[in-house]
Amino acid sequence: MSAQGPFLEIHIHLMDGTVSRFVHNDATTAQRFLNSIQPHQVFSPHELIIADTYSMTVIPTASIDRIDFVMDRYPGWPFSHDIQDVIEISREEFQEREAGKPGDTPRSEHVAPGGVPVVGYAQLRLRNSEKLYIEVHLLAHHQTAIERGLSIHQWFRNAHVMVLRRRNGGAILLNPASIVQLSLFPGPSETPLNAWLAHPLTGN
Repeated sequence: MSAQGPFLEIHIHLMDGTVSRFVHNDATTAQRFLNSIQPHQVFSPHELIIADTYSMTVIPTASIDRIDFVMDRYPGWPFSHDIQDVIEISREEFQEREAGKPGDTPRSEHVAPGGVPVVGYAQLRLRNSEKLYIEVHLLAHHQTAIERGLSIHQWFRNAHVMVLRRRNGGAILLNPASIVQLSLFPGPSETPLNAWLAHPLTGN
């Protein structure tokens, strides 16, 4: 963001594909606002209320896919358990880095000792047809096939938010309810017992 621009922009991406934008022009009030944010509770109320001196906007949280906090730095919000960093990357960067291509090491052989830092990639498709590409730095954690299936199920059932660093500065709070497809590369080495075994078609 330029020195002349607002200190903070808030972009609320809705499930119909539109984006509502709000700004903080003052660094002090913007920082106070960021300090008040508790990421894991943002999507818990039934509505998000944004107010200024002359207006008030109410947005049902169920209609929000993601909220971008556009600023020069990451606000320092913690990531989920065992995750050290989550970074939004471009589609081109994803295509250059992601595993799972023909000739790569099979997913079942990507085994690292527990607690060792590893890097993975994911493609997320949202309700508004948007695709997000992310790079995830986490600590290796092994589970049985049954445990892996249960952990995936529990995450989709119970996760309140996905926190990630925005590619061009700032942060993204992603509503897990907006995720219609999540593809992991290379993904965990364990295959849940209820998984369907099939190869994705190129371009999906």
